[in-house]
Amino acid sequence: MCFERIMCLLVVSVLPLSCSVKEDRSGCPCALGLDLTAVREKVRDEDYPVLLRVEGERTDYTGWLDEEDCSGFFQIVVPDKRVRVWVVAGDEGMFDSGVEIPAGHGSPPLTWWRGDVDTDGETAFCKVLPQKDYCCLTLRIDGPFGALAPYTMTIRGHIGGYSGPGEPLEGDFSCIPPIGVPLQGGTRPLVREYRVFLPRQTDDSLRLEVRSEGGGIRTFALGEYIAATGYDWTARDLGDLTVEVDCALTDILVTGGGWKDGIRHEVVF
Repeated sequence: MCFERIMCLLVVSVLPLSCSVKEDRSGCPCALGLDLTAVREKVRDEDYPVLLRVEGERTDYTGWLDEEDCSGFFQIVVPDKRVRVWVVAGDEGMFDSGVEIPAGHGSPPLTWWRGDVDTDGETAFCKVLPQKDYCCLTLRIDGPFGALAPYTMTIRGHIGGYSGPGEPLEGDFSCIPPIGVPLQGGTRPLVREYRVFLPRQTDDSLRLEVRSEGGGIRTFALGEYIAATGYDWTARDLGDLTVEVDCALTDILVTGGGWKDGIRHEVVF
């Protein structure tokens, strides 16, 4: 495949640097092996290809991995004593040694890993263990379709991206969920479902704003409702959540976290 050809060229380009183990190893290449099996297990099919970036004093490499590349052991030759490796999936083109989420855009479905690897030897090895850094929030609005039309929803928060090491960064977050689709079949034909991705949070400040056609706004303390379920924003892999709001906008049910059947809140304005 094309990626393999690129890798071969990279290997050839550093072969003249190879040297005996008895010699000074400064400037000698290292064969770095990456165990990518956890990537294959965790990344969604729709999030391929996966970005691979390797950086060092003399290494500046960017490539793309398909599912076959992530099926086991992958090797790259580097001429540095230490390199930084990123493996990034689902970034939607936002990754650049970190992620900045544009205003009005939900979090990308980010699953990634970063590691600093000692390559001061003929060979080095590391296991890539990506983590799921987004929460898929499903919003279900219950009521007649005609009654739904006058409303628009916005989710707001204070985490606007991620640093290079993967820490949440403060910044304005605002996302208007895409147009919802009616649930098909079952006993709830009047429910319309929306889906949005949220970044990892550091507090309970998320809120859901529902604006009526006449300009009135009702605000739900979404972060506090989520916290009441026992949801863990510090978990290595973030879980997903479902929030149901009745059409009268006076009742909200949050399902996820530590509560099997969710927690229902009566909203008083």
